[in-house]
Amino acid sequence: MEKKYEIGGFEITDAHGRLVFYRAFPETYLDVSYNEIENMQHITELNWQLLTKSLLLFCTFVVLYLNQAGVYIIAEVIKSVMPELAEKIPIYAIMVIIWLVLITYGVLYLGMFMMSFRGRFMISRKKGNPIVIHTKLTPEVRQFIDNINEEVDLTTKGIVRHGPIPRAPEEKGVVKVMTDYWGNVLGLGRTEDRKKQEYNTEEKKEYIAETKSDSELNVSQVKVRNTSLRELDNIQKRRVVLVLTRGDDHSLPLVKVLSKMVKENNIGGVYLSFTMPSEYIISNMEDAKIPSENVYFIDCISIMAGKVETVKNEKVAYVENPASLEDITLHMDSMLSKVKTEKKFIFLDSLSSLSIYNSDKSVKEFTHYIINKIRLHELIGIILAVEKKETEELVRIITPMCDHQIRL
Repeated sequence: MEKKYEIGGFEITDAHGRLVFYRAFPETYLDVSYNEIENMQHITELNWQLLTKSLLLFCTFVVLYLNQAGVYIIAEVIKSVMPELAEKIPIYAIMVIIWLVLITYGVLYLGMFMMSFRGRFMISRKKGNPIVIHTKLTPEVRQFIDNINEEVDLTTKGIVRHGPIPRAPEEKGVVKVMTDYWGNVLGLGRTEDRKKQEYNTEEKKEYIAETKSDSELNVSQVKVRNTSLRELDNIQKRRVVLVLTRGDDHSLPLVKVLSKMVKENNIGGVYLSFTMPSEYIISNMEDAKIPSENVYFIDCISIMAGKVETVKNEKVAYVENPASLEDITLHMDSMLSKVKTEKKFIFLDSLSSLSIYNSDKSVKEFTHYIINKIRLHELIGIILAVEKKETEELVRIITPMCDHQIRL
């Protein structure tokens, strides 16, 4: 279950083993996993040096104001150094400028000294610079430090709060479906909504887990086959779902997911297409009788394929190519604002296509940004990926950021 804190102008979301920091102005996104955190502390240190500087500047101003002869001496020095400037600016104007500079810096240093009374909340990281937030030591800050320190300690010791790691049962003919299997294996989040269902394997192929022993169980050893779309029923709980498909032609799984989201649950959103033109997706939706009035597209393929936009389409934002990631982020907010449904989604199609046109680092950063946006704005996220050898490493890195994984 996600927890939110308001600290020093930042909205901090504690979600699934990660801390997401968001600030509206200047806009800042930052994502830190528990494993990166070394320690957290609140420090209050009065910077007396700033106060000394401020008092010296104010005293200088008073002396020069009361003894204007000193200002004239300074003006004469300016004349000798910059005679052209002195000819254009009167002595009195120079005197006023000097006064204003002294007062401005005096007030600035005094303000910085006063801010030091508030103290600063600092999160030290094992790698990278510490995160520093200027704020008072409020009860919320105390609670945040206590909660996260406890979670970090448990994570460091390898303890999962949310129950034992599930494993495939030994009974023949029966397998148990656990909708939050990946969350439990990775220790990423609570599984309060976990569901266990039993199916006869002769009638339906569901969830198969293969492992040597409890101690050897890990993500790489888990095989999920033919996962039912029934697992998408809980998608309205604002999750980030990684959908894996097995072939290059993922049109059918795509339509199934859109049908579940749009047609059955009345959820609209923004579709980021790196794989096929938006016209083709809309055509598939029409064939499947999926309403598209609340689905908006950021099309990264059509222009690159030679399409020329002759008629303005308010439902589609055309981007020059899939490598124009900055343009995509600029279009995203405006397209989301057009969606009229209460719940909204972002559909990324797909990681595999995105990696063709961008470096692995760019894909990771962009996907990170999308996931943070989904969480902070309480959207629903669908990230599509085709299972290929070339993208195995990318999927492995993205998986812990998601709440759930299914295969279609």
